[in-house]
Parts: sequence; structure tokens; C-alpha cells
Amino acid sequence: MAAPPAGVGGATGFPESYGLFYQNPPSDTDANGKSWYTRSQNLIVNYIEAAPGARFSRQGQVDEYMIVLPDDDTPWEITANGETKFGAGHPSW
Repeated sequence: MAAPPAGVGGATGFPESYGLFYQNPPSDTDANGKSWYTRSQNLIVNYIEAAPGARFSRQGQVDEYMIVLPDDDTPWEITANGETKFGAGHPSW
């Protein structure tokens, strides 16, 4: 891949990549489910097939953290900084 012209930003020296989790065995398997990891230039994705009633904990989390629930019927509970939020799943638009 050729270097970008001087003064042009936003280009990288690496081609795109994909986390095709279904092609590889999980990185972690336990009572909470199965999980896979893939890394991009700016973040790590931890894809989890959670078991019913699974619990996940992040202690001392200093970085941003996001949870994406693709199914309408995935209830959740999140506690952070002494505040707890609940939900029945993502909203149907």
C-alpha cells in the first residue's frame, strides 16, 4: 500500500480485517457462555454468546465500555458508580 500524499490524513497502512467469530473456537468458555475477541486499530471487541442468567463484571474499568444487545428480548442490568439501570432489551424502532 502506498503512503498517502503529504497533508492527507485518515489513511492507514493496514488493510481491513474482520472478526469472523463463527470460524474459530471461542477464546473463553465458562458458565457465563462463550466469548471471542478481535482487535481493531482503536478498540477491542469481545463478542459474547451469553448463557441465560450470565453475569459479567468489570472492576477498575478506566476506559470506555459499551454493551450492544442485538435481540429485543435480552433483559439486562448494569451497575456503575453506585447506580443501577435495568432494561428488557433494546427498543424496537
